[in-house]
Amino acid sequence: MYGALNTMTIERRVFAADFNFAEDRRSYSSEFKAQVALEALRNDKSHIDIALQYAIHPYQVNLWKQHLLNNVTQVFEINGPYYIVFLRHTNTTTPKSGK
Repeated sequence: MYGALNTMTIERRVFAADFNFAEDRRSYSSEFKAQVALEALRNDKSHIDIALQYAIHPYQVNLWKQHLLNNVTQVFEINGPYYIVFLRHTNTTTPKSGK
């Protein structure tokens, strides 16, 4: 009985004690947030595994994923904020229909 207990894999759980709340608030780049959110969308790993990998709180992974999903339509809106930035980076003009 005790031999089987030693060979079992123990699941790693995340508790509040695992995080240092006394340290200053961190700020993350938008590229980092996008990377984490896209990885959460892939569903290869759980939010807890992603949080442990990047040393952030699991709630933050879910929050960034939801923010990405809520704002994804803005990427495709013509003359929207993201579209204008896209035009600046690609140095193109607004597409014309029929030509």
